[in-house]
Amino acid sequence: TYRVDSGLYQWNGTEFVWRQAIPTNGATDCEFFTIGDEHYLAVANSRSDATYDLNSTVYRWDGERFVEFQSIPTNGAADCEFFTIDDASFLAIANSQNGGKIDAVSLIYKWDGRTFIGFQPITTQGATDLESLKIGNDPYLIVANGHRGDLYGVDSRMYKWDGASFVPYQILPTQGAAACDVLSSGSDIWLAVANGRDGTTYDVASTLYRWNGTRFVESQAIPTHGARDAALFAINGRPFLAIANSRDDATHDVASAVLALTNDTLR
Repeated sequence: TYRVDSGLYQWNGTEFVWRQAIPTNGATDCEFFTIGDEHYLAVANSRSDATYDLNSTVYRWDGERFVEFQSIPTNGAADCEFFTIDDASFLAIANSQNGGKIDAVSLIYKWDGRTFIGFQPITTQGATDLESLKIGNDPYLIVANGHRGDLYGVDSRMYKWDGASFVPYQILPTQGAAACDVLSSGSDIWLAVANGRDGTTYDVASTLYRWNGTRFVESQAIPTHGARDAALFAINGRPFLAIANSRDDATHDVASAVLALTNDTLR
């Protein structure tokens, strides 16, 4: 069954210990955020045993535990992303399908002071991940599109805030994109996209992009095997990329990798 609880753990000074069960259905992502002095947790529910069309949930901290605050209708929800633009707060949810159709509408919700209300729909194809970022004074939103039916060579897209809504800005060619992540390091801005498959093979390259002042350009293709996630991070100012590999064409027993950026090349 997909009806299994997720869990909240609390750090006790030496380890994480169980704190609270959270009812979920095929949960795919959770996002913690704060608005004013209130703390929230959004959980993306992807499916029940019968349907992909079910509510995802925003919980609010009551001082002791997270309690259900708002239910949001979703369709195979794969990711949720909270971000702010000036004084406004937004929650975007990536819907991977709608009634079995991969062409779905993902939605951006805006906080109205009491609750999240629908703000902007974005047409997506098997959406898997969302990443918000700000470059200079300009907010952007990246959507990783995973597939369109049996077609995995679908473009992911970058949107730019025009002062009123997000508008298409850049196309990112991807192969079964499963995740994306962004890192600002010094004067550089990096974008990593984990590509999972192309319909023929799981042994497809994932991509590291670098911001050139106006757009992301490919910096390096990275051999990966059914990549499911990518995480960019820095230690003492040095960028790293972790890639979670899920399988190659023969086996699920494949190594994942952590790569360090040296002279603008991941090794």
